[in-house]
Amino acid sequence: MVDYIGAHCPACDKKFTDKDDIVVCPVCGTPHHRECYNRHGRCVNEERHGTFDGWKNDGKSEQAKYDGKAPLKCPSCGTLNRAESLYCQICGSRLNENPQNASVRDDDFLHYGGPVPIIPNPFTTPFGGLSPEEEIDGISAREYALFVGQNSFYFLPKFKEYNRSKMPSWNWPAFFFDFFYFLYRKMYAVAFLILGIQLVLLVPFLMFYYKLFIYVSANPEVLNSLTLRIPQSLAEYQPLIRVFNSAAFVFKGLLAMYANKIYFWHCRKKIKKLRNEYASEFNGGDYNSNEYVVRLSKNGRVNRRLMLILLGIYAVASFASILFAMY
Repeated sequence: MVDYIGAHCPACDKKFTDKDDIVVCPVCGTPHHRECYNRHGRCVNEERHGTFDGWKNDGKSEQAKYDGKAPLKCPSCGTLNRAESLYCQICGSRLNENPQNASVRDDDFLHYGGPVPIIPNPFTTPFGGLSPEEEIDGISAREYALFVGQNSFYFLPKFKEYNRSKMPSWNWPAFFFDFFYFLYRKMYAVAFLILGIQLVLLVPFLMFYYKLFIYVSANPEVLNSLTLRIPQSLAEYQPLIRVFNSAAFVFKGLLAMYANKIYFWHCRKKIKKLRNEYASEFNGGDYNSNEYVVRLSKNGRVNRRLMLILLGIYAVASFASILFAMY
C-alpha cells in the first residue's frame, strides 16, 4: 500500500502527517497537500508527465503501520486514494462502489440517514468534472486534458457541449488579445488568418495617415496652427474609417464567441492525427503509453516562449517609436 505519511509534499517540501488532507495527481501519482494543489492549480510535476515513471517515495518517509489494503482507485478520475477514504480526494466521487450498481444514486442514501455526498468540484480536476475515459467525438477526456494542458478544466466541459450543440460561448482572452491568443494556443494558421483580416480592416486607416503624412510634409506651415485642418480629400476617408473600425470591433466579438469552438476543432483534428501516426508506428499502439503522452504534451499545450519573444519585440518597437518621435 502507498502511504504518504512522512513523505515530502513536492510543492512546499513539508512532511505529510496523518492529519493532512492529501490529493494525488491522477496522471503520475504525485501527492500534494490539497492547499498546495489548489494554489498551483496543477501537479508540480506536470511538465514531466510522460517523461518519468511516476512519483516514487523520496526515502524520507517515516515507518507507518500498514493494514495490508491496497490504495483505492477512483472509478471516475483514476486518482489513487488512501485505503480508509470514502470519497475521492480529487473529484469527490464515492469510492468502493460496485460498477454494476452505478445506477444507484448517492442521494438515495439521504432518505436513510446516510452520509451527504460530496459534489465534485470541476476546478480541482484537470477533467472539468468529466470521467477521464469519457469520450468526446471518439477521443477520451484524458487525451484532451493532456493536449490542452493549462486550463483544461475550463475547456473540457465546453468541448463536450460543442459536440452536441452549436451554441457559442464567450472567451475574454480571445476578445482582448485576438491574434496573440490564438498563437499562444498554437493555432498558427488561424492566428495568421486573423492577422490578415485585421490588416485588411486597417487599410483605410493606414491610407488616411499615410496621405496625411504626405500632406503635412508638403505643407509644414500647418503644424504651426493650434488645430490641424484636414483637407477635403482626406476628410472623405473618415466615414470609411468609422465603418471599418466598427467591422473590426464586430470581428473581435465573433472571435470571442467562437474561439473555444475553434480550439475544440483544432484539438480534435490534432489528436486524431497523432492517434493515426502513433497507431501506424506501433501497430495499433497503446494510448496510455508514455510515448503517446509525450506526443500529446509536445504538440499541444501553449507556446509561452513565442509570447515572450513577441512581447520583447513589441517592447523594443514601442521604445524605438518613442525615440523616433523625440528626435
